[in-house]
Amino acid sequence: MYEKLWKQRLVRLHATLGLVVSLLLYISLFFGIFAIFLPYIHVWEKPSRHIQTLSPTQIDYEKILQTVALEPNFPQNNLVITLPKTKGESALKVSHRFATPLFFNSSNAEKIADEGKTSQLSSFLNQLHYGKVLDFDKELFGALWSVFGRVLFGLMAVGVMSVIISGVILILIFSYKQKIKTPKMLFSALHVKIFTWVFPVFLLIVMSGAFMNLSLLSATPMAKLISGGAQSQIDAIIGPVLFPKEQSVAQSHEDALMLPIAKLFHMAQTRKPTIDFQQIRLINWHDQSARIEFKGMTPISLF
Repeated sequence: MYEKLWKQRLVRLHATLGLVVSLLLYISLFFGIFAIFLPYIHVWEKPSRHIQTLSPTQIDYEKILQTVALEPNFPQNNLVITLPKTKGESALKVSHRFATPLFFNSSNAEKIADEGKTSQLSSFLNQLHYGKVLDFDKELFGALWSVFGRVLFGLMAVGVMSVIISGVILILIFSYKQKIKTPKMLFSALHVKIFTWVFPVFLLIVMSGAFMNLSLLSATPMAKLISGGAQSQIDAIIGPVLFPKEQSVAQSHEDALMLPIAKLFHMAQTRKPTIDFQQIRLINWHDQSARIEFKGMTPISLF
């Protein structure tokens, strides 16, 4: 009797939790599809990005750097060149940590007038995915309410995890092998079959969502705990580990002739053919102490 009652309550808990979290879950999953194509939407919404791209070995970097040198108040040392097709971007970007980045058409090395945040469609779709659109204004409502939407979606993810776990328990308890006689039984059978195939991946998705959103609440206590109360921002602790400060290279103040960057890129590709290079960093360029760094990653294929 008690076993039957426990099973009934578990079924009701599973169904009730599913109904409670289903609306927010649908919103998150629906706009999560757009989040997959976010880089392409970001390019599409900017007319200046509707351009052709060249291979990194065919780009006229020297002409681009000449244009950068004519920009007032734009630093000329430690420039970072982000190559086209990085994160779906079709333009070449020249950036410095203390200046607004410049964008160029790689096919003709001409500067592009960036639209900035004129259109925020891609950002809006992404915020709908993880709930930021429901956050309140920090200045009006305070810091706690400024993360309301993201925490709400994080709690939704925890609720979905509970639904998944209870669903696995129900499948283990009940055989669900009855003959299909009614539309309700057909729907139940399809529900179980589909869930059996997708629940491992689905569980990983909602676990990552819960961790990302609910970490907003735990970040400050964890930072204080790890640092012994010295830091309240988690970035101040993990930042130096993830992004260690690089040692500066002193300039010799002696001019030197540089090889074409396209040729140097080709040499890097020849030595490391498996790396997908995305950035080029120029240190003390045109000086005897000049350095060039190529940064990229090794693409990981599941098939």
